[in-house]
Amino acid sequence: MIALLFLGFLVTINQQPADDRYRIGPGDVLDIRVYNRPQLSREAVRVEGSGMIRMPLIDTEIRAVCSTEGELAKEISTRYAKYYKNLQVDVFIKEYHSQQVAIIGAVNDQSRFELQRRVRLLELLTYAKGPSSKAGQTINVVHSSAISPCKQAD
Repeated sequence: MIALLFLGFLVTINQQPADDRYRIGPGDVLDIRVYNRPQLSREAVRVEGSGMIRMPLIDTEIRAVCSTEGELAKEISTRYAKYYKNLQVDVFIKEYHSQQVAIIGAVNDQSRFELQRRVRLLELLTYAKGPSSKAGQTINVVHSSAISPCKQAD
């Protein structure tokens, strides 16, 4: 999680990996489609706080957190390989809940947003309808102590 302080207004965001692809996080809701096997498809699968999901016929939980839609689809397909050959699986993010941003302070519209991709500071300011007339001239970036589940140890 990152906190940005803009001379009187604060933005808090969860860090994402270096690439621009969205990584699934806890709380996100997924649609999982298994072609020609509707009994295996699932709608509105919420990623648990532990980052795991469950699918029919698969004995163990599947780690969804930190995966892209394509990576998770491949993992699910691999897990079903012992039951079905060449199974096509698609994963779609139905609701984004794990990458939240709160913009508060000296902005025209304080609010929370759920990010679907990486955004730049200027774009966050446009979400908040710009800095208010009371905003100052400096920006301070403050990192929270929260550790991203996707961050790799050095």
